[in-house]
Amino acid sequence: LDAPTGGQAQSNPHPVLMRAQDNAFLPNRYRFRVKECFALGASYGDISAERAYIRLESLSCVRHDGKAIDVPVKGYVVGEDGKAGMRGRLVSKQGQVLANSLLAGVGAGIGQAFQQSATTISTNPLGSVGTVEPGKQLQAGVGIGVGKALDRLSQYYITLAEKMFPIIEVDAGRTVDVVFTKGFSLDADSVSGEANTYSDIWRRGREVQKKSIEPYKE
Repeated sequence: LDAPTGGQAQSNPHPVLMRAQDNAFLPNRYRFRVKECFALGASYGDISAERAYIRLESLSCVRHDGKAIDVPVKGYVVGEDGKAGMRGRLVSKQGQVLANSLLAGVGAGIGQAFQQSATTISTNPLGSVGTVEPGKQLQAGVGIGVGKALDRLSQYYITLAEKMFPIIEVDAGRTVDVVFTKGFSLDADSVSGEANTYSDIWRRGREVQKKSIEPYKE
């Protein structure tokens, strides 16, 4: 994952695909069968924290009868350190581009110096006039050409650096926790082949414990 950190990173995040390796933990120690389901997330990076934040977009599962289910969900990803987001490596390529711009600017200055050394400037009431000294036309021409070319190259590198932005690099295959911030429902028999409402879960729990469905009769 290369999470962008630019100004539009949150509005144009990068997609992330995650696979559930275990069933979900519900309140009161209940479990929900979502193992091997796929979760699709959207990621963006934060330079100050050097972390990639992932918000959940959808959850996809396949029922036992082969029918696929895809539902929108809301949530976030927690890293191995228990904090929101995943710690990654800050990677920036702007330094090399700026160094190239600096070298091109120095070359442009040297070219202008060659041009000026071959030019004589005379001042009159109408202004200043530059005249190329006899025998130094080649030096002046090379100086002008090199200076302008390297100046354009320096401007190109500056424009390129403005379009670049650092990224947060995160390795694939890392184990994270997914936290759902809003409840969602899957169709009946969606994953486990049984109804999975809270009432059904409570009823099955009472049956496993061999307790009455009506607690007040216990």
